[in-house]
Amino acid sequence: MSQPSGALVWVNDREVGRTPITIEFLYYGEYDVRLEKDGQEPIMTTRWAKSPAWDLPVIDLFVETFAKDFESRVEWHFEMEQRNDDPELLLLRAHSIREGMK
Repeated sequence: MSQPSGALVWVNDREVGRTPITIEFLYYGEYDVRLEKDGQEPIMTTRWAKSPAWDLPVIDLFVETFAKDFESRVEWHFEMEQRNDDPELLLLRAHSIREGMK
């Protein structure tokens, strides 16, 4: 799920564990995901769990009747970046954000 592994993961503001991790999802749709690890830039993003084609109306009736072994699996992978706390770089980023707000 993340490179490097060992990042702490929150899904919809609920802490779920450290990567690599497998969790059961409750619904198809949008999820808020946050990853944090010492020495790495945190990741705060949105990911989607899209429903598979066999879960569409009419098709799902056939699947449930004749092929009950279907399993939906959603995989997300995150590449974390090394944290850079150089004060000069932080000031430069703050300045560019301030300029962008004008």
